[in-house]
Amino acid sequence: DPVVQRIEVLPKERILGRAAQQQLVVIAHLSDGSTRDVTRMTQLESNQAEMASVTDTGLVTTKQVPGRAAVMARRAPSPAPRRSWRHPPACPTAAPFRRSTTSRIRPPRRR
Repeated sequence: DPVVQRIEVLPKERILGRAAQQQLVVIAHLSDGSTRDVTRMTQLESNQAEMASVTDTGLVTTKQVPGRAAVMARRAPSPAPRRSWRHPPACPTAAPFRRSTTSRIRPPRRR
């Protein structure tokens, strides 16, 4: 059975205004070369809840507070094993800030 080699959150970076929304998609790259949308099987979390929130389906909503926020993606807990979302030992379930599994949300620059 293919295993997850890495995950990717798209878009990787986006500049949003206040009270704006962006849909994220989490793609799993499998050992057999295929890819799979695993957004709904992924736990998404904003590192700055006062600036941006993210739903279980990957919809990011910015708030009125300016600044930078990141969304971390990791495997959601599951009572039953899911064949498409197994990790080999070398594949972490969560990545640090600025890796491909993190999507940064920034406010527009002021001119």
